[in-house]
Amino acid sequence: MTVRNVSDEEWESYVNRCKEATFFHTIEWYSIWKQYLEASIECRMYEFTSGRTALLPLLRTNKLFGLIKKYDSSPVGTYGGIISKDSLSREELIEVKNSYNKISNLSITENPFNSYSIDADSKDFTQVVELDKTDTNFARKWSKGHSSAYKKGVRLNLEVKEEENWNEYIKLYYDTYSRWDLPPVVPYRKELFTFIGNIDRKFRKLWIVRYNGKPIAGSIVFYKNLHAVYWSSAMVNEFQSLRPVHTMIHYIINDALSKNYTYFDFNPSAGLDGVISFKKGFNSTVYKFGRFQRSSRLMNYGNRIRYYYNKVLKNKSQ
Repeated sequence: MTVRNVSDEEWESYVNRCKEATFFHTIEWYSIWKQYLEASIECRMYEFTSGRTALLPLLRTNKLFGLIKKYDSSPVGTYGGIISKDSLSREELIEVKNSYNKISNLSITENPFNSYSIDADSKDFTQVVELDKTDTNFARKWSKGHSSAYKKGVRLNLEVKEEENWNEYIKLYYDTYSRWDLPPVVPYRKELFTFIGNIDRKFRKLWIVRYNGKPIAGSIVFYKNLHAVYWSSAMVNEFQSLRPVHTMIHYIINDALSKNYTYFDFNPSAGLDGVISFKKGFNSTVYKFGRFQRSSRLMNYGNRIRYYYNKVLKNKSQ
């Protein structure tokens, strides 16, 4: 097996030929995080003696003042790992894993839409609505509560549209973040949404729900090949009783059906039971995948310092 770096053009062409590849494997996704994290990106091509190939995109960030280089596939825990236009053998997957072990600080979230699991360190899952373009009345398969919530939105004339008003979504996002009760979670800075808004609209849509003209909920959905993924969602708490998210999801799924996507992916739920139950009500199916992590002693030491700062020192100063 040989490994080489590929050009942006070859990267893009390869992703286009791999139907299991998601938006999270694209150069557009990596470029967003290159800007946001002031990181660098590279993409490696594995070429096997059989003639088969595989592609591995990577984001590289510097830690501890540049003393450590950390590699992620894909950024912020989204789907990464290898993709291939070929059917790889078990022996070839072992060769790939051996190459992983040569990288001191590497985090890989595997793709649930292919079968290239490589002895992952931990398991996770996402919840996916498998789309059938012949089934236009898909809401009948939702839970009773979800179906009722969607119908309520219809009765209230909630308006759901694809928009480009990113400032309105940012306000929704920060309103939602202020209600989160999670261990130290830092909200994304505003410029992340600017970077997302700057990529080609064929890859992303910003959905906004309005009630009497007022924005009350929204979401960012990414699109590539067969896959539509519900990446970010926000809602004004005072309008929760109107159930705008159910209405919005119906519109988004209907739009994905009309564009011939195969999967509507809710994304993983961080083990939160309430979120998992909510997604289950949309007749979703569990898709499992693995996470692979390699960290040097120096990286582990730096992580402990950062955790102590966020959990103890930062809390004391507030």
